[in-house]
Amino acid sequence: TRAALRALRRARFAASVRLVRDLRSEEDVRYLLRRLPPWVSAPDWERGAAAQTLLTLLWPSIDAAACAALRRELEERLAESSDFGHASFRRFSFGRAPPVIAGVKAVPLHGEDLLALVLDVDVRWAGEPDVELRLTKLAGASLGLGLVHLAGVVRLVFSPITEAPPFLRRMTLSLMGRPYLDFSVRALGGADLMSLPAVSSWLHGAVLGVCDATVVWPREVVIPLLPPEGGHGHG
Repeated sequence: TRAALRALRRARFAASVRLVRDLRSEEDVRYLLRRLPPWVSAPDWERGAAAQTLLTLLWPSIDAAACAALRRELEERLAESSDFGHASFRRFSFGRAPPVIAGVKAVPLHGEDLLALVLDVDVRWAGEPDVELRLTKLAGASLGLGLVHLAGVVRLVFSPITEAPPFLRRMTLSLMGRPYLDFSVRALGGADLMSLPAVSSWLHGAVLGVCDATVVWPREVVIPLLPPEGGHGHG
């Protein structure tokens, strides 16, 4: 309707005004241009609305598998450093909200891998995960993560493709390069820790190191999409 179109135009204009207001320098403009979705300038990328729906459906499985792998590797890596004592996670989850898909590109297949679906997905995430970390040398204090910013290209491989529904048996996930990652560390339970800046820097390096070791291509995280055969009996 005309009223709906007018409301849409007004919303877009208001958004453009806010954007112009917040631009402080030419560097802000260049930064914004670098953060535009890839489909704006690359014809082989698509917007990925269907992929966003699929990600939302699969997010609980992706969150569980990715967090289990990262938690295991992080605890092992953090244990190698005695700066802050023994490290253990009481909780580790990215939370309920999946990343935003900024673009999707189908990857052509050759040879024996034709019975597979491969997608490169540009993902952006700004959220607060459900993480609680205990470090024994910080007087038993618990640490959490504040707002996390994450961006990168993820390769999803769906294989094998089966003849019966749901047609996909498993998915593998890899980052196509070291992601952009930024987060803050906060003390939980009202603890006042003077060492938080040092902990944040130490943890940031550890997380990127684990990403390199576990999920940056050619390494991958395997996410089952079907229960194991024979895993459910009949009553």
